[in-house]
Amino acid sequence: MKVHCRAFKGLFIALVAAMLSIANLHAQSISGTVVDADNKEPLIGANIAVKDANRGSVSDTEGNFSIEVRAGEKLIISYIGYATQELVVGTEKELMIQLKQENLLQEITVTALGISREKKSLGYSVQEVSGSNMDKARETNIVNALSGKVAGLTIVGNPSGIGSSARVTIRGERSLNINSNQPLFVVDGVPISNEFRGSSGNSYQDVDYGNGAGLVNPDDVASITVLKGASAAALYGSRANNGVILITTKSGKNTKGIGVSINSTVSFENVLRLPEYQNIYGQGLNGVFEFKDGNGGGAADGVDESWGPAMEGQLIRQFESPTSNGFRGGDVGNLFTSIGPVNLDAQLAARGEITATPFIARPDNVRDFFETGVTQTHNVAISGSNDKSDFRLSYTWLDQTGVVPNTDLQRNS
Repeated sequence: MKVHCRAFKGLFIALVAAMLSIANLHAQSISGTVVDADNKEPLIGANIAVKDANRGSVSDTEGNFSIEVRAGEKLIISYIGYATQELVVGTEKELMIQLKQENLLQEITVTALGISREKKSLGYSVQEVSGSNMDKARETNIVNALSGKVAGLTIVGNPSGIGSSARVTIRGERSLNINSNQPLFVVDGVPISNEFRGSSGNSYQDVDYGNGAGLVNPDDVASITVLKGASAAALYGSRANNGVILITTKSGKNTKGIGVSINSTVSFENVLRLPEYQNIYGQGLNGVFEFKDGNGGGAADGVDESWGPAMEGQLIRQFESPTSNGFRGGDVGNLFTSIGPVNLDAQLAARGEITATPFIARPDNVRDFFETGVTQTHNVAISGSNDKSDFRLSYTWLDQTGVVPNTDLQRNS
């Protein structure tokens, strides 16, 4: 029995050895050197592996390696910071492999005063948004374009129409003064104010003149970096205690020859949703209404709620009714002494007597008031560089009309 076991064991070993010999029948040992494609310096520790096989090697201090491989197999050569390369093994016994460096700019961020550092070496929170994301689904105010792209960043747009301002806060409010909660904006190293006037909550705001950062042209932005927290913005002093938003504009650097880019966008906007109004009762109070001057001189004509009579076509003097002097009933003129002098009797005499008209519902009057807003943006940029200098020239024409009649914005930048 023992003799048979020994014979079987010897036969099994011989069979395995034969199989290994057949598997490696066509394998050959090749050697090579891995170097940097630019300076030809050897790369230490480059990985050389046979694709779909468990064989590999590592380059030594001189960049040299040796590996067993069959003709027709693929070698995969990789090194940190360099582009991975694949090649098919032929009859060569010596290989010279040149790896090209990859662009690592995505791991670099611009911090305070324009200093570039690796993100992993920073001790505070930094988030960057590429400029290519700023001109998609374009906003006329670039601040609004940051909405939803940066964690902890809150954008509150003013609903005053086109050219309106937008307020920014990072990680919540810190002051009851809304202008004291915004981060510092820095454009190519130059601090700008993003404050807006008339919106402090203690007075009426007749006109929204926009905010400073909203004047930055999205077509000229290369990247936006948000520095969160006081430690991130320490180099900018107390103005940056709410954080810093760094805007870096495009340049002609790394442009081969002369480059020309053209970017045009057209967008349309409409009012998304309107309230549902009742169309049974009209303006007034306790079922009574008749217009005289809109200031209480008539029957409940100073009331803007709809508690008046039912709109059944009866003849009532109204705001839109014609007058004997060719005006409307509502063309009374100024009624506020804070604006200017008021002589109500003379103003009513100049307007004329109101002719009563049918008191009927106009269910589409609010919807018909609004228009389709159109925004056009056209940009042309020329850039170039050489080994000593670079340049970039850009021109953008913005033309925007709002959904409210007689509102428009034109800007050249």
